[in-house]
Amino acid sequence: MKRIITLGISLCLTVLCFGQQAPEYGNGFDFKYEEEQEPKLVLTDSYNAYLLTYINTNGILSKREIIIRKFDQKNQLVDTYKKTFPEIDNGTLYNYIGSAAMPGNNKVVIFTESYTGKSDKQDLYRHIFDKATGSFTTSLVKSFPMESVNKKGVFQFELSENNRFIGIVNVKNSTKKEVVQNTVMMLDVANAGLLWSKDIPLEAKDYERSFTVTNSGKAVFVRAAKGMKLYNYLTVVTEAAAENKELGEEVQLQDPKAISIGNRDYLLAFDHNAKGLRSGDFEKFMLYDLDAAKIMNNNKISIFNNLKDVKEVEIRNVFIQNNEFHIFAEARVKAGTRPVKVNQFSTMAFDEPYYRYGPAYMIIMDYEGKIKNIAALGVNQNNLAEIYPSFGVVNVKGDYRIIGSGSEIYKWSPNGNFSVNPKESVRFRTYDNTLENALWWDWQPVPHLFGYLPDSKKFIIGRYYNKQLSLITVPNP
Repeated sequence: MKRIITLGISLCLTVLCFGQQAPEYGNGFDFKYEEEQEPKLVLTDSYNAYLLTYINTNGILSKREIIIRKFDQKNQLVDTYKKTFPEIDNGTLYNYIGSAAMPGNNKVVIFTESYTGKSDKQDLYRHIFDKATGSFTTSLVKSFPMESVNKKGVFQFELSENNRFIGIVNVKNSTKKEVVQNTVMMLDVANAGLLWSKDIPLEAKDYERSFTVTNSGKAVFVRAAKGMKLYNYLTVVTEAAAENKELGEEVQLQDPKAISIGNRDYLLAFDHNAKGLRSGDFEKFMLYDLDAAKIMNNNKISIFNNLKDVKEVEIRNVFIQNNEFHIFAEARVKAGTRPVKVNQFSTMAFDEPYYRYGPAYMIIMDYEGKIKNIAALGVNQNNLAEIYPSFGVVNVKGDYRIIGSGSEIYKWSPNGNFSVNPKESVRFRTYDNTLENALWWDWQPVPHLFGYLPDSKKFIIGRYYNKQLSLITVPNP
């Protein structure tokens, strides 16, 4: 099969079948993707893979636990480790905040929140899982007083692109009259220790729209005006100071992504005009020099703006090579409406919209912020795309391996000609006797459960079929 993708000039894509080596299929295990949230491959090497998820459900059969599953070289499930969220007292409520792999590929840190109206406090916890011992170590990061359960702060989590810094902010409940002090915490991924904590004021007329963390360990906030006024500015926070920076143009930012060239920090962000007519919320894409407080270039872009009912656009991955930024992004769009019950005991239902991830694109931008090329990715918009990304990408020695549409891995070589070596494209729609009476199109890849094992030169992929999840390793030809 051959696909042609236009990327300024033709980018050829050929999918071939395997020769001698076959994929290694692991047995499936029961998996309710509506219940187990944010599955992530962690601590993966040529000997073992670990799958991190969490459950935070309410009701009679409520569960609040972190789950880590261990798989062997043949992708068979060999062990499961669980950690219950810490309880403060009866009536404790819980949230999952985020996680990060620690250097050395032996530990992963997970952050959770426990809060209760009885004690009028919310606690931020860190849980470090060590694969050598198969155990969790839990400790309190910081405790925050709160007025009530309905007026508590909200935690937001961001990881720097270089995986060195974790930023967590506690956004306080905002009133219409008073300045609030939001707490920013910066942690070191190497040991999950708190590097610094700082309270930053936020005027009553503004709100925290989003934040990101730079590779140098700065927290960057987009602050916007409440109400109908379209106005925003940046606040850059370090241990020493909090500094406001204007954008220099009257634009409204979406969620920015912090990146670096050498020791200089930049932001990538979709945006739109704050005044006058605009074609949509994603009509431009900018490169902003954070040190100079200057927009280097703000490109007109139509790929997401031309879509109907776009809810958001997420920048999934950014790679820097060939003196270019290679940006992988996807939209979340309305897929239709369906009836939803008022509660589980009610017969009344109302139509509500539902959304799916995709379409997705690769954007190539030079160091001056000018877009050079854009290419569409082949992606799935099946039921899994309602909650999971529609594609996965890994960088293998400068070449991109992408899984999206169907069960194929294909390769992009951004080498100037955007050519593909057909011998290095992969198709793994082979007979699989672990799925009884199933054909290759019956199962769905989980694209964000996609990685590369350099020691064994294999790809690892998650697969969902018949309410079961399993792992596959695919040799790199």
